[in-house]
Amino acid sequence: FAIVWVTNGIPLNLIREVYSNFRLLKERIVAFAKYRKLMSSMKSFDPPTQEQLDDAGSICIICRDEMTVQSSKCLPGCGHIFHKSCLR
Repeated sequence: FAIVWVTNGIPLNLIREVYSNFRLLKERIVAFAKYRKLMSSMKSFDPPTQEQLDDAGSICIICRDEMTVQSSKCLPGCGHIFHKSCLR
């Protein structure tokens, strides 16, 4: 590799690959930071009332299991209700 670099210069296809890999790494780090921020703010989500749970149906749409007021969280804004564990 060093011989090719010294005699012919930097291979352009290598620069493109390095750039695209760093760009993907940056996107994944940003997505992970957003996920960590959401998980840390999940403690502030309010549990639904029994009336909200009855209106929405007491079945979690992610895992299709029965939800209770203690085992679920209500998302702010949209008002969807999921299990705490399914949101993680």
